[in-house]
Amino acid sequence: RPKGGEKKSTAAMMDFPTWRQVSVSDALLTNEILVMRRIVENVSPHPNVIDLYDVYEDSNGVHLVLELCSGGELFDRIVAQDRYSETEAAGVVRQIASGLEAIHRANIVHRDLKPENCLFLDVRRDSPLKIMDFGLSSVEEFTDPIVGLFGSIDYVSPEALSQGKITTKSDMWSLGVILYILLSGYPPFIAQNNRQKQQMIMN
Repeated sequence: RPKGGEKKSTAAMMDFPTWRQVSVSDALLTNEILVMRRIVENVSPHPNVIDLYDVYEDSNGVHLVLELCSGGELFDRIVAQDRYSETEAAGVVRQIASGLEAIHRANIVHRDLKPENCLFLDVRRDSPLKIMDFGLSSVEEFTDPIVGLFGSIDYVSPEALSQGKITTKSDMWSLGVILYILLSGYPPFIAQNNRQKQQMIMN
C-alpha cells in the first residue's frame, strides 16, 4: 500500500502499518521505535526482517521510513492461492523462521506474528519475505510488553491466553498456525465468537 513518493529507491512512505503519522505519545509507536532500534543494532541487515532507514519528527507527527516491500502481504497470496503445496509452504515457513531466529537472538518477541505482518519484497513468486510491524513487540532488557495487548486471536498461544505470558515460544506457536493455514487454506480454530475460540485454543 505504498503512498506518495519514495525517499530513495529502496525506501517508502506508507500508511499503517509501514508508514505511521501519529503523536509521540502513541504507546505503540514509541514501543516500535525502541524495538526497531534494537533490530538495527543487532539484526539488520537480514533477508527476512524489514529494515528501518530513518525516524524523524515534523509538524505532522513522527515518521518511520522502512524498507519498501512492494510484493504485498502473505495473507493476500494465501487468499489468492487458497492453499500451498508442502514444498511451497516449507519455503515460506523457512523464511519466517529465519527472521524469528534473528530477532529472538536479539531478545525480541514479536507478539503479533501473522500473514498480514509478513510482506514480500517484490511481486516475484520466489520473492524474499520480510517480518514487519513491531508495535506490540517486546525487548527483554528495555521494554515491557504493551499491557493488555497481544496479537490477533487466531495466532495467540494458549499460555498467552491463560497466563498472559508471551515468550519466544509464543511466536513459534503463531508460526505453526501460519503453517496450518498455508497447507489447509483455513485457520485451525473456527468458532462463532472469540470467547469460544479462546476456549478451543486453551483446550
